[in-house]
Amino acid sequence: MFSGGSYDGVFVQKITAPGVHTSMELVNGSMFMQACNWVDIDNDGLLDVFGCHDDALSRMWKGAEDGSLEPELFMDLTDYDLQDYPGNDHSGNYGTVWTDFDSDGDIDLFIAKCRQFVNDPNDPRRINQLWVNDGNGGWTEEALERGLVLYEQSWTTDFADIDNDGDFDCLATNHSSTIKLLENDGTGYFTDITEGSGLEVSGFFLQAKMDDFDNDGFVDLIYTGGDEGFFRNNGDHTFTEVPNLFPWNDTMHSFASGDVNRDGQLDVYASYGNGYVSPDNGNPDILWVNDGNDNHWIAFDLEGFESNVDAVGAKVELTGDFGTMVREVRGGESYGITCTFMCRFGLGDHEVVDQAVVKWPSGMETVIDNPAIDQYHNVLEVPCLVDVTATASADAFCPGESVTLSAPLGFASYEWSNGGAEATTEVTAGGAYSVLVYDEAGCAGFSNLLTIIEVVGNAPAIAFDGSTDLCDGSVLTLTASDADNYTWSTGDETQSIDVTTSGSYAVYSVDICGNAGTSDTLVVEVFDAPLENPTVTPDQTIPAPATVDLTATGENIRWYDWSTGGNLLAEGNAFSPQVDMTTTFWAEDVRTTSGDQEVGGELTNQNSGAYHSNSARWLEFDVYESTLLSSVTLFANGTYEREFELIDEFGIVLESIAVEVEAGTFVLDLNWDIEPGMNYGLRCTTEDPQLWREGNNSQLSYPYEVGDLLTITNSTAGPSLDYYYFFYEWKAEPKPIECVSDRVGVTVTVAGTVGVEEGAEALWSVTPNPAAHGNELRMPGLDLGTFIQIVDAQGRTVHEGTWEGSMTLGWPAGWYAVRAQTAQGMQHKALVIN
Repeated sequence: MFSGGSYDGVFVQKITAPGVHTSMELVNGSMFMQACNWVDIDNDGLLDVFGCHDDALSRMWKGAEDGSLEPELFMDLTDYDLQDYPGNDHSGNYGTVWTDFDSDGDIDLFIAKCRQFVNDPNDPRRINQLWVNDGNGGWTEEALERGLVLYEQSWTTDFADIDNDGDFDCLATNHSSTIKLLENDGTGYFTDITEGSGLEVSGFFLQAKMDDFDNDGFVDLIYTGGDEGFFRNNGDHTFTEVPNLFPWNDTMHSFASGDVNRDGQLDVYASYGNGYVSPDNGNPDILWVNDGNDNHWIAFDLEGFESNVDAVGAKVELTGDFGTMVREVRGGESYGITCTFMCRFGLGDHEVVDQAVVKWPSGMETVIDNPAIDQYHNVLEVPCLVDVTATASADAFCPGESVTLSAPLGFASYEWSNGGAEATTEVTAGGAYSVLVYDEAGCAGFSNLLTIIEVVGNAPAIAFDGSTDLCDGSVLTLTASDADNYTWSTGDETQSIDVTTSGSYAVYSVDICGNAGTSDTLVVEVFDAPLENPTVTPDQTIPAPATVDLTATGENIRWYDWSTGGNLLAEGNAFSPQVDMTTTFWAEDVRTTSGDQEVGGELTNQNSGAYHSNSARWLEFDVYESTLLSSVTLFANGTYEREFELIDEFGIVLESIAVEVEAGTFVLDLNWDIEPGMNYGLRCTTEDPQLWREGNNSQLSYPYEVGDLLTITNSTAGPSLDYYYFFYEWKAEPKPIECVSDRVGVTVTVAGTVGVEEGAEALWSVTPNPAAHGNELRMPGLDLGTFIQIVDAQGRTVHEGTWEGSMTLGWPAGWYAVRAQTAQGMQHKALVIN
């Protein structure tokens, strides 16, 4: 790992085993480092390092066979047209990408330039640089002639193929303007296509990465920093924002992407922080695992031999009915992040890949015809590939035994992952094993992965997908852990059973080593579902925008703007939205089952307490099942607004509310859903709460149980002090179980207008969407001075006037129509406030 800071040295951490590393400080490392990269600059098969310097010329170190790194001037970064510009110190180096942007077979360098307090757009300290490699050790700066000088304060860039034409297009984040999108003409010359792309977004950008996160065959965009955003590539040079993809109470600061569980879906490892590089210790890193979809994919795991072993700088080109896609292995990009080294491609519904071509830094090419989809391919940098299938004498074994792993005879050499060097090898420990083989011609191949399990006699476990709270008509599959035979409490003798009724389920099994055991009991409860899907108002056509009356049959109807997911628009059998464009509304019926309410905690105040003047302490509690905390009772001195929070064990705020608390006895309605967990906190954050707190002379009896749902364990003052803070008579109930019908749609056609999906073609958008009360509303692509009108679901105008670039949302939750009088006529967008 290569890293540096503000004049405190540049370091490489060499990781030799899990949890084991050594640190190496590099010579000439006193610098203010920004982005950095591992890259084989001189293409000698060894990785070098490059560090952006904020205050002066960037620096490079050459890698050696023994792992050392020494300063090296691979290129003269002062040799460019504006080198003698007054005040130029070659500073302002922020984001870097090493990429073969011109597809000539060698790696080039792009530096995004940004310099605080430099306002002259012609100052080279803020003019992007593109250093073009001639393949013979010569470098020329060509950003201007290639169309990549933006005259902005650029922070990061990414090069990715947005349109599947086989070349790398460019995306740049800027602190002085919107994101810029530039299209490659195929020869390494770029045209700005930002206008109308949907990416006319401004912000405090720190990271940006383009990759195919939904496997539809087109690269999408994630950016982070002062704000975060995800934009889905529509495949036509336009992008659409998908809001709330990473729902959390803090903004993603930085991230890296990769397929952490090798299921073909890109996951995101996110960090949270403030400013430029300050971590937020109250918000730990989060691994966001991609749930995925049914789209096909293919991935390539490359290993270099003549080139560097990580294959940094290698490209994979994929051809098929989808066009030509291209990916590149990069050892650092954007503002100093490193994402997966795997070259991944989403394929959408395409089931055939004609050809994959791996272009190695050494100049060698590996061609794979008709590679199989929905899997990883291990590709070696060798003249030719051979297929090899390894087998195991067993996939599980008992302690003291061994398993024989075998590869076909006839190869010149064998390199097993356990160190074996023959066609067969013995293993006595569980793990994953593979073999690398070579034939006499120098062709090589990696085998399949063999997973071997050592059976240690653990009690069987039951796995299931979903919840043990089951809606009537649904099926829950229970699967026992691997064993030799099974006997379920139902009498079934298979490894898996399907459950459709309430009951207690367990499995008895005997493994291959003769160990017998019974699993813990799993309780499944089946709840009533709606008897039938809603019957909705028939489709209708109206001659002009108007309020329409819609109805749906059912017990508890909810209206949405989409057939699945989407935004909740209204509740109730009747719904009367203002319809400005052809729109389909969707209704579902919900049957809710609630449990008995439990009451606990101190039930009333005692004479030995007092009104408290600070909010430094609070009550802590544990929750044992999904719970709805309905209310607590307060005893207040004075009527004024007070603020309350639910926090988790790390202090992260999960819920908050501000309420005008009246003097005397006051019931504080919360209605907060809380999942099982330990050390929750309920607190008042108002500086002088003047709420009753029990003191040392009060008769307290921690812990307080609220039925079987939760336990108030203590206050943060600790067990040595008998304090009880603010919250009396806790009322809670099991979280209500909702069983939902299928959604049924009704379409309202407005004659002469475009529909919701067609309206997306307008060259402006509304963001964030959905939004929340108090959010700043932006409309990227909408000209300043444009007349706008915003109406609610009842057709009432809540705002009209000229567009000034942003506005603060102050309206209640609901569905709104945003109308804009553009050069193309009156256009409409839907806005949802949650």
